[in-house]
Amino acid sequence: MLAKHRNHQRLSEYSHHYYQHIIVREEEEEEVVNMKRKSQDGTPREEAAAASSSDRVVKRRNSSIPLVAYVEQPNVGVNVAWIKCVQWNILAQGLTRGEFQLHEHEHKYPDELLQQVPLSATNRWVPVSETNAHLTSTGSNEKMPRTERDIDTSSLYQESFEDAVMSWSRRQSLIVESLKSAFADVIFLQEVDRGPELEEEMLDTHDFIFIPKLLSTCRQRSGINASKDAGLLNDELGTIFGSESLTKACSSSNQSSSDFDVKMAAFCASVISRKWEKCLCDMLKLDTRNVAWIKKYMRPEHWNKLTSALHDDKGNPKFLDDGPAIFLMRDGSLEVDKKALDLLIEKGVAKEGGGFSRITTPLLYNDMPPGAIEGTFPPVPHQVYVDRRQNSAFCYFDTTGGSSGSSSSPPCVVGGACRKLTSRAPFIMIPCRYKANPKRGVILICTHLTSGKSDEEGAKRVSQVKQIESARKRICEVLNRHSDAQWSAVLGMDANTDPNGCPALLSSEQSAGEIKSFKFDAQKKSYTSSPASPVKEDCFDYLANIGCNIIFPDTLSCLKERSFHSDQVRKRGVPTFTTLDVFVTWPPFPKSGYHSVGVNDLAYMMPNVYEPSDHKPVSAWLGMPHDAADKTEASDTQEQSLALL
Repeated sequence: MLAKHRNHQRLSEYSHHYYQHIIVREEEEEEVVNMKRKSQDGTPREEAAAASSSDRVVKRRNSSIPLVAYVEQPNVGVNVAWIKCVQWNILAQGLTRGEFQLHEHEHKYPDELLQQVPLSATNRWVPVSETNAHLTSTGSNEKMPRTERDIDTSSLYQESFEDAVMSWSRRQSLIVESLKSAFADVIFLQEVDRGPELEEEMLDTHDFIFIPKLLSTCRQRSGINASKDAGLLNDELGTIFGSESLTKACSSSNQSSSDFDVKMAAFCASVISRKWEKCLCDMLKLDTRNVAWIKKYMRPEHWNKLTSALHDDKGNPKFLDDGPAIFLMRDGSLEVDKKALDLLIEKGVAKEGGGFSRITTPLLYNDMPPGAIEGTFPPVPHQVYVDRRQNSAFCYFDTTGGSSGSSSSPPCVVGGACRKLTSRAPFIMIPCRYKANPKRGVILICTHLTSGKSDEEGAKRVSQVKQIESARKRICEVLNRHSDAQWSAVLGMDANTDPNGCPALLSSEQSAGEIKSFKFDAQKKSYTSSPASPVKEDCFDYLANIGCNIIFPDTLSCLKERSFHSDQVRKRGVPTFTTLDVFVTWPPFPKSGYHSVGVNDLAYMMPNVYEPSDHKPVSAWLGMPHDAADKTEASDTQEQSLALL
């Protein structure tokens, strides 16, 4: 009864925030009508639009827009245990610089593309005037551009505009406000690289669980940004990495030795070819042994200059790994089952392995980085670890086994154990029980699948979901057999592929059963399309075939365009309209009738002054009937019993 009252109270609070938003939206629509009337009465349309935009922003500032969409809880009776969930890739701060188009430009999208997306042909991005009005109390700032043309004609205006819109302090405030207003039991996040700051803001209501990727792209990009901010541009990096001793060592190194892997070979190739920024990027991908080898051949003053640029005054690294995270509401519908974690270790499904998990791995350390537990660092792929400090379990993907997701041994074996750190992505698992029905358990799982549109990258995503399923099945079998609860699972993820069948990272339209990709042709100065096709292996096909339910909104969750100055040259000017953020449930969650899902209806390209990420937060209610039977797990158990007989 208490849990039911708590859900009703949270729903009422959430409804209040939502309907405030509706009132504001209705006022805005009335202002638009008034603006049109003014223009018809002779007022210049631009002046009327600017005045309306300024007034509209004042209202938005005083009554913020809830980015997490209001979703009605399905009305299916009272004998249901509900959890309110949010899934959101919040965009790592280390991945923001120079990557996104943030203002309207003169290049029009093809009509066939605009017909498929909820955008205005002339206001695809939030107008610069509206952005300025929102960012400043007066709507004016000498350092800020006043029009889109200012940004196109001045690199200084371009940088100042991006810094203002994409600043972490502003984005963090929007993210935290949105998460708090959602009143969600569970919040699944990806691309979290400033976890401690988010945790501090949510400390009163939620527990925070975070597992970083290892040697991630975010680590490399944030390290490059830190070096630029410290004034280490190409020439300065050339002085650091171009010393005669390091060049000679790279030229004569024994690339067949156990300490000289493919990534180390790539670093030496960058040194020899004098690609200095790539040298730093390559170094940030390396294990501590390889970094120690580089330091040995670098002049001490050069090493000190480099490491000083990569760390703050307190010695904390500015190169940060991002990763998945979960916020779990303490006063929500679920509570962590710590005895379940004990069972996983007791039955050999998992081993103790927490402690290092929330620390960015330093460039140099002895046998283990600070806080690591003996024998568990670097983590072995496929191995489930229990993190006592965070009351959770986690596992790192194996990236060496192809679509099968299997590997006979870790990729780097020294002295009988994997000691070399390699790039890996994790998934988090938290066993919880429903407070309203303790006989029901649910494994909360959070991850971020690999990106890319090739068949090989599609096969990697299939491999990753197979590894999640393998771990989930082992955990549920043990807990169903040795605890007094019946267990299921919920996965929140950025799948990096669209459950509708559209290739990830591509804009698409399927009006005639045809998928097209669009990109900007710099020579023609227009957008062109070409036929595209889904990857051969699709992770959603696999999940559906094993009985899972894939839950996603019927509108787009990702609307973005890569900047024409992006470091990712092949993605420049490529618009992306897709749905990548999904929930996946396992039986006995019903496949229909007991869930609802949605995203906000703001129709602008992202990120923008209102939306801090290139993904919209997806919110959902997930219901579990008290009398639901897990037919899938039951049949598996029966098959195993027959096999034993």
